[in-house]
Amino acid sequence: MPESEYHEELVRRNATILRRKGHRVVILGRKSPDMIAVKDGKIIAVEVLGYTRIPKKGKKKNWTVKEKKLNYKMFDDLIIIRFEYPKTSLYYR
Repeated sequence: MPESEYHEELVRRNATILRRKGHRVVILGRKSPDMIAVKDGKIIAVEVLGYTRIPKKGKKKNWTVKEKKLNYKMFDDLIIIRFEYPKTSLYYR
């Protein structure tokens, strides 16, 4: 499975997990953030980031957690899900 398909699968799986925890979730599909979750009046950006992308000259850079937090100041919270392709998914805030 290519990395982009793996990323999309992780987005769907984690959307299901958040829904089970009582969040309303909208998957944005190839947009950033990957999902928006709402619970208890809080609007939360959810971003799935891979470890395997190596920035190359002229290519998109590999976003850091700090940069993502700066980009999503308009949300009440940010959940970042990091993964190492094709191994595992790590969940943290």
